[in-house]
Amino acid sequence: MENAARLLAALGHDVEAVEVEPFDDPSLSEVLPVLFACVVAREVERQSAAIGRSIELDELEPYNALLAEMGRAVTGTQWLGAVEVIQRWSRRLAQWFTGYDVLVTPVSPEPPTPLGELTAEGQGDPFALVMRVSGLITFTFPYNITGQPAVSLPLHWTADGLPVGVQLAAPTGREDVLIQVASQIEAAQPWSTRRPPISA
Repeated sequence: MENAARLLAALGHDVEAVEVEPFDDPSLSEVLPVLFACVVAREVERQSAAIGRSIELDELEPYNALLAEMGRAVTGTQWLGAVEVIQRWSRRLAQWFTGYDVLVTPVSPEPPTPLGELTAEGQGDPFALVMRVSGLITFTFPYNITGQPAVSLPLHWTADGLPVGVQLAAPTGREDVLIQVASQIEAAQPWSTRRPPISA
């Protein structure tokens, strides 16, 4: 993060450390499990319709089965209440962005996760996996909710050669600003020729 901030400053941008008050609002984390579980339950229904038969929970990975089961238990009024919270939160974040062109954050709070760790077997049980994944998407999920443009740039690398992403997010509808800044960063610090030692 600090290196990305220094690079942006060197490129002529005004850079400052800021607090994003909506990120500290606990109401979002309270309703996200409701919404995300419903999304998974709905996707199971959608795929069941596509193949012409009901997909049973025991056919799903334990993580998805748990979320689908949770989603099926949510009432219509609980869903609507969660949507109202998300809408209020999204408006607050959009309002915060009126003072800034781009917000720079990590993509993930930790380096790349080893293969096999993000499975129910790797975490011990499906609920532990839900909580683990929730922590890893801390910086990215807000823009899945608001629809704001965001991009991950591989600006840093671990000692063993794995890319570490820096995320840039822009106000709603300002993809142009995001692409301009990302292009400027890539020109200053190219990464297209870099490859991790193991990749697929």
